[in-house]
Amino acid sequence: MGKLFPCWEFCVKLLSMILIGREHITFHSRQFPSARTALAMWQAISQRVVWTDQAAVASCFPAVKFLTPKMARFFPAGVNCVITTQIAFNTGILIVLAVNEAEATQFQRS
Repeated sequence: MGKLFPCWEFCVKLLSMILIGREHITFHSRQFPSARTALAMWQAISQRVVWTDQAAVASCFPAVKFLTPKMARFFPAGVNCVITTQIAFNTGILIVLAVNEAEATQFQRS
């Protein structure tokens, strides 16, 4: 007797990252309207990629800094802010923990 379910029915392939914590981006955009475009671009890129490791993240955002193997800080180009995230590479979940103004010594371009 043949298989009841083809193998593709059990395979789950991530097509993009699941972004949690958008409210931090929205709140910062409201406080600092000049950052709105850069944050929207970061969000759009982050939602359309699949990051499986730190190298994949760095290929999209070269200025990313990893605080731990799964915690990263992003420095969007042209604005003075930093996005702190937690990345679950195995499940494709990206959690925005905070969006803050970057200190002058931290400001970089990504």
